[in-house]
Formats: sequence, C-alpha cells, structure tokens
Amino acid sequence: MVNPAKTTEQAYQAGEFKSVGLDGALKRLESSCGVHLTKESQDMLANFKKKRNKVEHFGIVDTSTAITGAAAETLGILLDFIAEELDPETLGAEDAALSEEIRARTGEFKAFVDHRMAEIDGDLDRAHSLTTCPSCLQDALVLGDIRPACLFCRNHGEGEEIARL
Repeated sequence: MVNPAKTTEQAYQAGEFKSVGLDGALKRLESSCGVHLTKESQDMLANFKKKRNKVEHFGIVDTSTAITGAAAETLGILLDFIAEELDPETLGAEDAALSEEIRARTGEFKAFVDHRMAEIDGDLDRAHSLTTCPSCLQDALVLGDIRPACLFCRNHGEGEEIARL
C-alpha cells in the first residue's frame, strides 16, 4: 500500500487501495527493515517489472526461452530474499507450502537455463563484447559490429530496438 496508515482493513479486503510500487518497496525494505538488496538484484527486479508491465499493458510477449530465463533470474533473487529475511515460523501453512512448491519448481527453470547456457558456451567464449540481454536477463547479448543478438534467447535487432526492451 502506498500509504498503509490510510488504508483500512475493509479497503484492503475489497482490493480498494493503491499498492506500493517496486521503488517504494525497496526503499521501505531498507529504511524500515534494514534490508538492502544489491544493485544487481535491484536492477534485475526492475528489468523484470518492466517486462511484466509490457505484457500486461501492451500484450508484448517474448519467446518462452526469454521469459524462462528472466523468470529464473528473478525467482532466484526472491527465493534468496525469502530464505535470508523471513522467518519460516511466521508463514502460515498455506504460504509455507506455496513457498516450498515455488522453490521446488524453480529447479526446472534452473535446469533449463543451465542446459541452454551449456549449449551456447562455445559461442559465449568466442564473443568479444557481452552484456545482459534485456529480454531474457542472461549475460548473453553480443554487441559489436553486427546487430546485437542474444545467444541465449535469440533476440536480435538494431541497437535502439534492443535498448527499448
């Protein structure tokens, strides 16, 4: 909630409130809870938020490879946060079960990402200029004299197109 002091339980139950955004949540974590996420984690979460907004508002979808790669990275950050910052005793039975299911299924994402990265390992080694792909969030976007292209998800385009993702 943007302003928890002004939100009533009734408004919360009815879904009639404005929820806090990512930037506000990160600020609250640091100022109220003393929790600080690394710049890399904050950037990864911000990139995934942008991707989610594009899907919701514009129907823009990436390839399943790109979504799986980005989801794997983001879930890793969130699961680490839960393990490090939340007391499992404070979770209700349903939340604890859901958390365990998510953790278990994340292995499927990780296995996919590991397999895909192994497939492109030689190409990554030969690449001269790599950066994080805005589509799949993997460090597999090749820059240089040719059009930028991601070895992981195969996203490609002109530099400005890629930058807008």
